[in-house]
Amino acid sequence: MNTNIFTYSLLRYVHSAASGEALNVGILFIFPRQKRVIFHAPTRLSRLSHSYLNFSEWFVKAHLKGIKQKAQSVTANWDLFYDDLLAKPQIFVAREFLLEDATALQFGEFRTGILDIENCEELASSYYELYFSDYEEPLHRDNQRNEKYISQKLFKSIIYKNKNVEQYLKKDIIVTSNEISLKFDYEWQNHQKHLVKPMAFDLETEEGIQEKSARNFGYLTLLNAIAKAENYTFDLFVSRPSAKNLFPAYDKALRVLDSIPSPKRIIEEGDIEEYTEELVAQIVGE
Repeated sequence: MNTNIFTYSLLRYVHSAASGEALNVGILFIFPRQKRVIFHAPTRLSRLSHSYLNFSEWFVKAHLKGIKQKAQSVTANWDLFYDDLLAKPQIFVAREFLLEDATALQFGEFRTGILDIENCEELASSYYELYFSDYEEPLHRDNQRNEKYISQKLFKSIIYKNKNVEQYLKKDIIVTSNEISLKFDYEWQNHQKHLVKPMAFDLETEEGIQEKSARNFGYLTLLNAIAKAENYTFDLFVSRPSAKNLFPAYDKALRVLDSIPSPKRIIEEGDIEEYTEELVAQIVGE
């Protein structure tokens, strides 16, 4: 029997019970083997506000935030909720995750799947993209500086300076603690193990920038103990928003990242060349 089974359910906003009109607004995952509950929801609800004239965005967002916090609480106190959660997940979730005044929000049928990759967070993100890709409005720009762009720019800069350095770079490194697993694009070593993670803030909204910085703060903080034990330092490569009106939000995001207690270094896009010169010198010498 496969023990790596997980359960998930879509959270729906039911605008009219009589007509049966409903749209998905979130997705909840239960990973028994990993002892984790994960909830993802879109940061933008314009699809709903455009569909329903009397849609209360602040009300739904407040409840989505509460559900996310509850998922984190259940994960942190897994042993207290384990029996009820696995015996009758639909009843438990309806009782513990939804407030009485949230009658417009309903979890759908609970479905099961098999976790065929090591990282349950990665799988949850993949499912989220499958169901909610239409909610996140694309930037419609050919020059969006996303994580892939940053990673490729960094790699090209390294190889341009010294192509022999590639053999010293490890790619797609997974770091796992008791709480989470997180993927880093590269690892290289001198007196420390440097774990490289691109972090693009070329987004459309202040809320998106804030959420991204807060999410990464949480992940990297949870890896603090293992980072110190294994002599890791996190090299965080960040890109600035294209829209100047989002620069203040970006500056706040940098302050959030700077407050991460784990060993880290923040490198902005304009400093990539300086960083790669240092990397090459450290690995192969001057």
